Amino acid sequence: MHLWVYSRENLSRRHRRRFAALRHAELKTARAWAIKEDLRRRWSYHRSAAGLRHWKAWYLWAMHSRLAPVMAVGRMLQHRLRGILAYFRHRFTNAGSENLNFRIQAVRTAARGYRNRGTSSPPSSSIAVASTSIPPPAQFPDAPALQTWA
Repeated sequence: MHLWVYSRENLSRRHRRRFAALRHAELKTARAWAIKEDLRRRWSYHRSAAGLRHWKAWYLWAMHSRLAPVMAVGRMLQHRLRGILAYFRHRFTNAGSENLNFRIQAVRTAARGYRNRGTSSPPSSSIAVASTSIPPPAQFPDAPALQTWA
């Protein structure tokens, strides 16, 4: 069954009854799903103290679940806890910079085979894809000028 990939609010009406039966079964998958859903609730907190309390309870549950993948995720998140708690103070993620890095890497991949900037230019479609999320330079007056293809 692929019902485990859905969150509770995204289940269709006809699948809710079947999913409820699965959720209450003594399955490892049911426990892992419940732990995952409880971690999702963590992002709704607006204060780091409340988020930390929820984290401690969730981490204890994850470490005592006897589910190796869940325990591995718990340990990984524990190592990054300082950054996760910073989210509650600033409500800022690095998703925008990760998106920009992905687009730059896509341009670099598409430009493989070009020997130098003076003899050829990359396909214009890849540059257009990479520049769609870059704000106009007027928003950053102190930023250095971008290099352009000759």
